[in-house]
Amino acid sequence: MVVGRDGKLCAHRVIDAADDAENPQWITQGDALPAPDRPVLAHELLGRVAYLIRAGKCVPVPAELSVIENLIAKIVRRSAPAARALVYLHRIRQAPREVV
Repeated sequence: MVVGRDGKLCAHRVIDAADDAENPQWITQGDALPAPDRPVLAHELLGRVAYLIRAGKCVPVPAELSVIENLIAKIVRRSAPAARALVYLHRIRQAPREVV
């Protein structure tokens, strides 16, 4: 979900929603953040993230995380060393390999 708040744009995953037709609200949280954001009001909602561009490639964003992805997100939210290790491993995996 893309939210416009306090003059800034924010894209976080929706983790809960209120079923109030008169005043809809969504609870969002960044994958690496320890706590949810304050509720998103209807007038703050700008859109939904459908794709990311990584290394020049368009990557679709799934609506929900798989069980493994959800577990990794929970670990990363609670551990800065785990988040750094995951970023490091991702960089190594994405680094161009030399052909000998």
